[in-house]
Amino acid sequence: MISGPAALAGIALLLSITIAGGWLVQHRTGNAGRVDTIWTFAIGLVGAASALWPMGLGPNARQ
Repeated sequence: MISGPAALAGIALLLSITIAGGWLVQHRTGNAGRVDTIWTFAIGLVGAASALWPMGLGPNARQ
C-alpha cells in the first residue's frame, strides 16, 4: 500500500502531468478553452480515483 505523503506526491505528479498535457494541447491548437476542460476533468477523475484508492491496511472510513 501507498503511505499518505507518497500518495499525495503521486496525486500532485499526476495532476502536474495532466496540466502539462493540457498546455501542450493549447499550444498546438491555439485554443486556450481546452485547458479549462482538461483541468476540470483531471481534477474530477484524479479526485474520485484517489478517494477510492486504498491507503494503509484495508478499507477505512474515507472509502
